[in-house]
Amino acid sequence: MFKEKFYEKIQEFEGKLSFWKVVLNEKKVFPFTYGYFFDTTKQVWVVYEVGERSDFGILAECGSEHEALEELYIAVRYTYRAINGR
Repeated sequence: MFKEKFYEKIQEFEGKLSFWKVVLNEKKVFPFTYGYFFDTTKQVWVVYEVGERSDFGILAECGSEHEALEELYIAVRYTYRAINGR
């Protein structure tokens, strides 16, 4: 998925994710955060989530940014559906 398409698709969730935030292309360890970044050590794109107590969890390691955005979208969509019952 390209960034433009991701931005377009993520608009439907704006304001409907409760406390959750979405961070693009950087690692932020703040509670209730989804995001992705490029890990220069491993040379992979990392999709992550940070829980209520700042517990950092890797959801996926991807070979391309497009793949990372797709994985991030799936995670955000799942949370949206869980919160909103859809």
